[in-house]
Amino acid sequence: MNGLANWNRLSKGLGICFVIAFLTELWWAQTNIALPSRELSWNTIHALYGAFGGLSEAAGGALAITGAVFWLFTKWGWRQPVFQKLGLINFPDLSGTWHAISNPGEWNPFRTVVVINHSFHGLRMTLIRTQSTGNTLAATLARTNSMSARLYVTYYSSFGKERTLPVIPAVDHGEDHSGALLLDLNDESLDPEAWVLRGEYWTNKRRDASDDRTRGTWGRIEMRFQRREPAPSNIGHLRLEDATWLIDEPTPDNPRAQPAGASP
Repeated sequence: MNGLANWNRLSKGLGICFVIAFLTELWWAQTNIALPSRELSWNTIHALYGAFGGLSEAAGGALAITGAVFWLFTKWGWRQPVFQKLGLINFPDLSGTWHAISNPGEWNPFRTVVVINHSFHGLRMTLIRTQSTGNTLAATLARTNSMSARLYVTYYSSFGKERTLPVIPAVDHGEDHSGALLLDLNDESLDPEAWVLRGEYWTNKRRDASDDRTRGTWGRIEMRFQRREPAPSNIGHLRLEDATWLIDEPTPDNPRAQPAGASP
């Protein structure tokens, strides 16, 4: 799995849920497993069958209830902070729209609108840039030695010459490429509005488009949480604040510079 759940504790919790549901089903049905006689007879066999039939029905009902509880937990419940405090979930819900600034080893800093779709079963990231869109190949969460949350991502980015925001300047070093991200969350105890993911990135993009021997770019990246609502992957449908974020690229002297009229 993706490291999100503490399966040892979660399995115990589901086991307790099953036992409670099973006993409740037995009480509700008022199942009587006592045999009417010690002697083997058709009446005894019938009573035994009826007892086990009641137990089977109770077990089936308890299993259905436990399954429903698990489904609700995976769809909605795991996102609630209380389950992380109880040790059932290892990491917070990172879903939402993030604004990222990358500082490459070569070229100027650049901006990205990042969408994280975080579910119980995995994490997907979409990186929306001026002329490219990157999608997750694999992602996993882990803990560092200092116990901070760390996100590892590999992705593939498709470069497109035609984009629907012509006001965004074209780049002269874009091409399809694979990449990897290593991101550490600043402090998961803070409200999401204060979350920052910082780390490094690497790609197999060519630094010189005419020379395969120059494959390999790298740099630092910082992503700041904006909102829970995910931005659309279609750049033409971005909200104004996201499009504005991409329009005015930062400069080496001021990589955090905001576009005119944008909030910090």
